[in-house]
Amino acid sequence: MFQIAIRRNRTRGVREILALMLAAALAFSGLAVISAPPAEASGLSAVTKMCRSTDGAGNTYQTSTTSNGYFQEAGLRITPIFTKRMYVDGSRNFDASYIGYRVTNTGASALSNLVVELTGFTGGVVSPVTDADSSRRIGTLAASATANVYFLLKATGPTTVNQRHDFRVFTDDGVTKTQQTACYTEILGVKRSLSASANKVTSIAVNGTPQLGQTLTVTVKGAPGKVGSGENTGDGSIMALSPASNSSWPTRALRLENVQVIVTAVPNNVANNASAACFVGTNDGFGADTTNVSYSSGTKKLTVNNRLVLRNFGSCATTTKQTYEAIYTFRVIGPSATNPAIFPLASISSGTQIKYTGSLPASTTTVPLTGTTYPLNVTKTYVSSVADLGSGTVDVTYRITASSSASANFEEFRDEPDAAATFVSASFTDSSAGGTRTPTQVNVGTLADPIWRFKASSSNAATNFTVTSSTSAILTYVVRYPIPAESKVYRNLGYVLQNDVKIGSSGLTTGIDA
Repeated sequence: MFQIAIRRNRTRGVREILALMLAAALAFSGLAVISAPPAEASGLSAVTKMCRSTDGAGNTYQTSTTSNGYFQEAGLRITPIFTKRMYVDGSRNFDASYIGYRVTNTGASALSNLVVELTGFTGGVVSPVTDADSSRRIGTLAASATANVYFLLKATGPTTVNQRHDFRVFTDDGVTKTQQTACYTEILGVKRSLSASANKVTSIAVNGTPQLGQTLTVTVKGAPGKVGSGENTGDGSIMALSPASNSSWPTRALRLENVQVIVTAVPNNVANNASAACFVGTNDGFGADTTNVSYSSGTKKLTVNNRLVLRNFGSCATTTKQTYEAIYTFRVIGPSATNPAIFPLASISSGTQIKYTGSLPASTTTVPLTGTTYPLNVTKTYVSSVADLGSGTVDVTYRITASSSASANFEEFRDEPDAAATFVSASFTDSSAGGTRTPTQVNVGTLADPIWRFKASSSNAATNFTVTSSTSAILTYVVRYPIPAESKVYRNLGYVLQNDVKIGSSGLTTGIDA
């Protein structure tokens, strides 16, 4: 934290006061990733409507193997994009699986400050792996736009009892948190799965150097073998995917953001094999979904984006020669004490059962998170101060500078001052934008606990910031403090926000606050 020591002494003049302030001013630099619990919303009601609804209004839940279901309310459509059961094998330490939801803005205008949360876990077996798997910030969702959110859940063992959780959508600007809609999902129990040797992974590759706030991809190549009819309740004939299958996977460090699966050797003579209806099922909330499903008859490749399950697989891909490539995109949101091993599984229908990948590469693939680097260097410095003994205030100018040895992006500057602080003025110097841009300053905290957000105004050509090895972005701003009757220390914490990751500077804390 940046500290300015201000002392008031009636026998001292302005110059002496300023000299004390200058002597106490500390310039600092380093890394601090600061996390805070989400705001609490009051008066939450019980969730009574189903996410997997055949009518979209929360009614008539179906265990049909061809009907996925969705829920729509308050201009939002919620679509589960994962299996109806959870499959584990404790003997192999496969005790976790990703689930996912698609959130679509069906309204005519953008929705801002959206946050989704998983709450109300009941059944006693399934729960989030960490607190990072119970909430996700979407931010702004344009009209007709879609966001996909993924969470890793763990199971303590098999059970025939349905495992329920609630999916809630809020608007949360840091001051007020209001629920917009909610529905619930019942996972139809947890079943111990078996391995299938024909269902195999032939290679796993990690692409990209882990950098805080940026992304890396895990590419998995394999073959599902002959896919059968599956179980007659719930999932049926499927190929289901999860990039991680163990609850030790560090979701506080890696956030799953995108899934793409490419299936090769899909025959041309299968009706509707390029459509969502074939590979997902009816009443699924996707419609034709040509954005996320495409098929090339020349290469016989089917590409499906952002689904963890392909339904009707045995009917839509009828040969035994299919291969697949699953590409998982993770955002690095923190480091890890160890480099996590990757065990990506594909669960497929084998006859009337669901079986997981039985053959993985002999050598284990890991993500080198212990070598996580930080593309942004953020420093905060004291610039100057002007005291006004007549009004009993002092104006202090600070500067937050974001630079990089390579290239990095971020959305905004932030400062967390003491409650006594008053905002006076601010300006940006943004080399990448060719000069000075106009800031918009908003307090997204409270009067007792202010959080100042500095973003480029909407009238600017670009609202985000880009820094390179030769360009930087600088926020210069003035804070007004009252001169206290006694010795007092005022604190200011400055940082930048990059993909929900706060990268800042602190003279008292260096490192990761998980």
